[in-house]
Amino acid sequence: MADGEGYASEEVKMDLGESGGHHVADSSASGGGEVALEMASKRDPLGEEGVDTGVLKTARSYEDAVNKAGETVAVDEKNEKDKPPTPGLMTIVKLFRYATVFDAFLMIIGSIMAVAHGVALPLSMVYFGGIINAFTFQLTTKLVADNFTDGVVNCSSPTFNSLLELIYGTSSNCLDNGAFIDSVNEQIYIYIGIALGTFLASYLQVFFFQLACERQVHKIRLAYYRALLRQNVGWFDANPQGEISSRLTEDLDKIHEGIGDKLSFFLEWTATFFGGFGIGFAKEYRLTLVLLGFTPLLVVSAAIFSKVATSLSSQGQKQYASAAAVAEEVLSSIRTVVAFGGEQKELKRFDKCLKKAKLVGVKKGLIEGVNFGIIYFIIFSVYSVAFWFGGWLISREFTDAGDVLTVFFAVLIGAFSLGQAAPNLGNLVTAAGASAVLYDTIERTPPIDSSSEEGLVPDKFDSTIEFKNVCFSYPTRPELQILNSLNIKLEVGQTLALVGASGCGKST
Repeated sequence: MADGEGYASEEVKMDLGESGGHHVADSSASGGGEVALEMASKRDPLGEEGVDTGVLKTARSYEDAVNKAGETVAVDEKNEKDKPPTPGLMTIVKLFRYATVFDAFLMIIGSIMAVAHGVALPLSMVYFGGIINAFTFQLTTKLVADNFTDGVVNCSSPTFNSLLELIYGTSSNCLDNGAFIDSVNEQIYIYIGIALGTFLASYLQVFFFQLACERQVHKIRLAYYRALLRQNVGWFDANPQGEISSRLTEDLDKIHEGIGDKLSFFLEWTATFFGGFGIGFAKEYRLTLVLLGFTPLLVVSAAIFSKVATSLSSQGQKQYASAAAVAEEVLSSIRTVVAFGGEQKELKRFDKCLKKAKLVGVKKGLIEGVNFGIIYFIIFSVYSVAFWFGGWLISREFTDAGDVLTVFFAVLIGAFSLGQAAPNLGNLVTAAGASAVLYDTIERTPPIDSSSEEGLVPDKFDSTIEFKNVCFSYPTRPELQILNSLNIKLEVGQTLALVGASGCGKST
């Protein structure tokens, strides 16, 4: 329909089928096509008061007017069932099908940096234990000197070392003030080195993965958009327009999140887990085995918290998205809403969506509070058991205080890291699932392929277009005939206005 373009230069009569309830409409039509002709004849479709007169004349209710003005389309449930099934889940390997050799090189280097970054934290606990030992050795040495040698420390004296061993056991070493300062300085220099190495590793980890990710997502986006442009019209009829466009944003965002920095974080936390428990078993396997019994509790609680928080956040976003959709629908049709006095009704709709989002937020806060309480209850329980058993090991001279703290913190960090790694792995799986439909569309060859070079190519093209007895129905609605024996001939330079009610086949 050409609302503001005027009438055709010639009177053209044609049958647009029975589906819309209107037939031929030319410059002298009347009766059933009166509303359509009135809309077509107005150069300003909004009339004098800014209200869409076509909508007002054809609407039977307020909801009908909003739907017409907003151009919302109802989806038939039967047609939804007739849609082709969603392709199966892509494997993790196929997710990286657009990665080049250079992308693979970037991800390998990024993986090495992620492992180095992950191991750095439990590794630092080894030197933390060394500092604790330096403090305890210096303290025991000073106590022996104050009580037996008038404050004189002589670590080279066999008598002094015998006294130290007799009182504090074989796990204590003689450490005078100079050696104590040297030992602490050595640990501090190592800590500075770990800090610099962690800074470099974390930067390269994220940079290389993000660079590889952006390169791959760019190729996938172009390939998907190119595939959309070559699909036949019937395919678009079976796939909702909003769903197709959302895949360019939502599904590609999921892929971006799954193969980007989140993948590097998964490798980082996994390395932290193995590094923490590896150091624990190397330093004191007995204490590590005791702490290992609490690990499932920490992992499960952290995983449940992450899953519930993610789920509730998603629900909250959906509710806010629903509220935004209501606002967008109303604001885009504000003239119609005002004309029918629907401001209060729309305000109630918007408030209803916001209340649902509020309930989700309250529920999320409650669950997060309970979960944090459980996690810290487990942590402090682990503290008590670890220090009790660690004290028993020290009393039996199986280990020293520094190693007990090293094992305790390394294993605790390792246990928590496993819970942090799980959500990032979930992002990778989600990305693989999101890529399934995208890759299926990219690989699909339409029955009418506009990009194909095969077939006959006419030597010349006659610009006169003629339809003879054309009948058409959409693939998802075969029972509804859109065009019924359409006959029309368009000459060069001719202007044609298609006039009819909504749904009669003008767009087709």
